[in-house]
Amino acid sequence: MGNHSGNISLHTFIFNKNTELHAGDIADIFDIDSDFKENKDDFREDTVAIGYQTESQRCAVEVLEMHKGIKDAKEQLEAILDSVIEHSFETDDGTITQFVLESSHCDGYETSILESGDHLVLSIAYTS
Repeated sequence: MGNHSGNISLHTFIFNKNTELHAGDIADIFDIDSDFKENKDDFREDTVAIGYQTESQRCAVEVLEMHKGIKDAKEQLEAILDSVIEHSFETDDGTITQFVLESSHCDGYETSILESGDHLVLSIAYTS
């Protein structure tokens, strides 16, 4: 194994295949990026005004809406994950915020979705 001087992050999410995904489930994935959860200076200007506490919540609703018609739980989660990774938004000052896996802060990432009984296990690992 080679030496790595950066940080390695691993996040795991467990979903029930028999339960419909909700925006809160997707917001948890966005929350691994602090620009979507904590840095209000990075939120779109109207995010809080239109009722969201975080940009994660807003983006989760946007992404879930795009994929709500997919009936197979694993296919839906795969499509949602792709959309989360590719998701970006522009603030009023022209700043474009990308999800951490596509940002310059990420050196590389791996994702996997495993099926275990009635559950889907999503793992996201990345280096920065």
